[in-house]
Amino acid sequence: MVRTTQKRKAAMTSAGTTSAKPAKKKQSTTISSKQEQAESRNRRNKDENEALTRVEDESEEQEDEQENLVRRSSTRMGGMHGLMLRGRADGSSSSDSGADEDENDENSVSDSADATARARNGGGSKKRLLSAASSAGRASNVSKPMTGKKDPDVQNDFSNTSSHPVVGAASSSTVKYDGSYKNRQRVLVFCSRGVTARYRHLLEDLRKLIPHHKKDVKLDCKGDLQVINEIAEVKSCNNCLYLEARKRQDLYLWLSKTPLGPSIKFSVLNVHTLDELRLTGNAMLGSRPVLSFDEAFDARPHTRVMRALLVDAFGTPRGHPKSKPFVDRVLAFALADGKVWVRNYQIVDAAPAATAADPEAAAKAEAKAAARAAAGRKKEGGKGEAGEGELTSLVEIGPRFVLNPIRVFAGSFGGPTLYQNPDFTSPNFVRAEKKRAEGARLSAKMKADGLRKERKAQAVLPKDELQELFRVKV
Repeated sequence: MVRTTQKRKAAMTSAGTTSAKPAKKKQSTTISSKQEQAESRNRRNKDENEALTRVEDESEEQEDEQENLVRRSSTRMGGMHGLMLRGRADGSSSSDSGADEDENDENSVSDSADATARARNGGGSKKRLLSAASSAGRASNVSKPMTGKKDPDVQNDFSNTSSHPVVGAASSSTVKYDGSYKNRQRVLVFCSRGVTARYRHLLEDLRKLIPHHKKDVKLDCKGDLQVINEIAEVKSCNNCLYLEARKRQDLYLWLSKTPLGPSIKFSVLNVHTLDELRLTGNAMLGSRPVLSFDEAFDARPHTRVMRALLVDAFGTPRGHPKSKPFVDRVLAFALADGKVWVRNYQIVDAAPAATAADPEAAAKAEAKAAARAAAGRKKEGGKGEAGEGELTSLVEIGPRFVLNPIRVFAGSFGGPTLYQNPDFTSPNFVRAEKKRAEGARLSAKMKADGLRKERKAQAVLPKDELQELFRVKV
């Protein structure tokens, strides 16, 4: 009996040990599989992070290469244009001294970006404004206003310039143009909600004046306007012209170089649209304008920044797909009373065939040209020959409006203030003052009426006691 019980115990203990061994083995296999999964997950995450960093580095390198390529090409074009201008000055004895100041407009994008960076990183509003204005002026050196003296080769060489036409550029030889679209300036032109019918027609007129524009729907944003930079980036635009309407009666115009700046906020006054004016001038839709600027734009830094932004917005690039290869209008910007007066004119030339067919008309034209030449010589002290043989005139087309500058910002639609107009008065303040004056007038009138009633009440005669004494009763 004792042996049998011992054998049973031994069998039971052996069976328990054999059954416990597979459980430990199973537990060790599950732990190892979890560790392998965790290691594989870590390796996968590490590979993904390395791929992302590699892609970001490649994209940054590509952007740097593109920026360097643009800078090299712009400097190369600037140098070539300088050599051409130098050759023109040496080859022609009748060229003006103003030809040395003519620069290539192909560098406007890079130079304006450099001006923006200097304006944003400068150590003070005045220094930032001076640096931005100087670089912007170098970026787009445009014309000074038309005077009596005119180069006869300017009109013929407008179709051979590499940028938009300028007035007063002296040239005696033509430059061969390869027909490529190099100065890629695109302007986003749209407005806010709440514009009136007149302002909507003005927006359409501005789009007709700017063939290189892009449209967008009305913006419903009354707060921060930084969202416009994102819209311009989506539309591939580097300039923006935004009309902001307030209270359905006030109109503000934002002119910005997106996305870095600078930007200017104007108040639009004296708006007259094309349908409203009905002037006799006419020009081809999509033609490139001659930009004429008043010489007062060179007087102060903020006006130079203003001129550079107006050039980038209204100067149609040569070779743009939506532009016509003709120059038949002048877009004039005059600076008077601290405001910018904008006018659009048609260039009208007398037809040579008509004058040849009509001898009397030809004689009259020659007499008028001689009289203008004599008047020009008398005005300039006998030194100039302005107007000799000149049969060109200007006829206004429209639209016409006045821009009152409010502020110049270092950034696009905001940022540090570079210039603030001390003479600007808000339209709300003007209306409030007008209502106060009317209220004061009305209160004075009511007070005068009260005093009149008081005087009338005091002017009543007292009752006479002897009035009824001699009255006979019937």
